[in-house]
Amino acid sequence: MTNTKEPTALLKTKAAIKEFEATQTKYADYGARDTEPDAVWQKLLMDAIAGMAPTPPRCGQGWDLFSSSMNCDKAANELFEKALDAIRAIESCPIKESAELREYLTDYCWRYN
Repeated sequence: MTNTKEPTALLKTKAAIKEFEATQTKYADYGARDTEPDAVWQKLLMDAIAGMAPTPPRCGQGWDLFSSSMNCDKAANELFEKALDAIRAIESCPIKESAELREYLTDYCWRYN
């Protein structure tokens, strides 16, 4: 019999974070790997684990991308989608797994500690 155990909330969140980081790298020329978008990202994660139901930005300006010098719509949309995946993973975390997830995110979101 095959074990088809569902991944934990921590594993789902780590996978979503990895996808978001890959999207940041993909759009690095738009500023997605810079300090400001990363601070927006970390704030979203901390708000999600605090139960605040954050909404990721949908535009380049909201992510603080280079939107004043180039069209960042595609980058912003992909960042929005990947951030939403991570937020959903966090929000679906069962209470019994929340301490482990909170500890991981507190370490990951070093800008807010």
